[in-house]
Amino acid sequence: MRKRLPAAALLAIAAFLVPASAQAKAKTTYYVSLGDSYATGYQRNGPNNAGQNTNQGYTDYLYAKLKQSHPGLKLLKLGCGGATTTSIINGEKPCDPTASVPYANTSRATSQLTYAAKWIKAHRARVHYVTISIGGNDFSNCPNAGDFNAILACTANGIETMKKNLPVIAKTLRRAAGKDPVIVGNTYPDVVLGEWIYSDDGKNLARASIPVFRDQLNPAMKSAYAKQKIGFVDATKNFGAYIPLEQTTFTPYGDIPIAVANICRYGWYCEFRDIHLKSGGYSKLATLYRAEIRRIEKKRKG
Repeated sequence: MRKRLPAAALLAIAAFLVPASAQAKAKTTYYVSLGDSYATGYQRNGPNNAGQNTNQGYTDYLYAKLKQSHPGLKLLKLGCGGATTTSIINGEKPCDPTASVPYANTSRATSQLTYAAKWIKAHRARVHYVTISIGGNDFSNCPNAGDFNAILACTANGIETMKKNLPVIAKTLRRAAGKDPVIVGNTYPDVVLGEWIYSDDGKNLARASIPVFRDQLNPAMKSAYAKQKIGFVDATKNFGAYIPLEQTTFTPYGDIPIAVANICRYGWYCEFRDIHLKSGGYSKLATLYRAEIRRIEKKRKG
């Protein structure tokens, strides 16, 4: 008399016989990235040092890391170069065509945040991760505002705008995603430290930038995210901005602070006064993101 296989064994065999494409489809999950040009991987590595969006941004490197443990994970890149905390909410102008975003960004109804919230809510059950880099463009042009006092005033105004808008952005994303997806935002490396190599006025500006990031910008960003249970990557600290300026190293720019040398190594500011990161800088930022995601996931597991 032939023995029947247990039901569990039959189910295992059936799953094995299902075509690989069907299995992959069933396991499809999403990582949604939104924000500014950091999210698009913009950098000066094009022909003749032209700026361009790349697949070597922190989003791309983080996606590769996450996909190792989530084979069915897909990436949706919604970043828009030049986005501010105001434009991501209200939509102000079309994004760079090379970003190939699926929204017009010409009104609040067609803004990046509106599109992202609707898409995330519609796919809530399968969205595992959301990252956002926003806020830097609220004051990125301030070094060109004029004299030292004008620069400080411009920066203060930009930070106040960011403080008003970021809680709206964070709340919108968390409401759309629900409680399960891991959401993480970041602050920025202190690229203004790169001004150190240009002039004595630049040295003063570099010194002044440190407490702005440490005491004003980053605490406000971290607080806005924390209220919505959104993780936070302190790129300023982890790129070495708080290493005392008296600690120096010899680089192609001479004997300069280690904190400044880090910016020259990881970003384009010391070569072009460009606020964006190089591939190595974006890779480092992705590693910081991965560590924060792991921290959150570990905490959730208890």
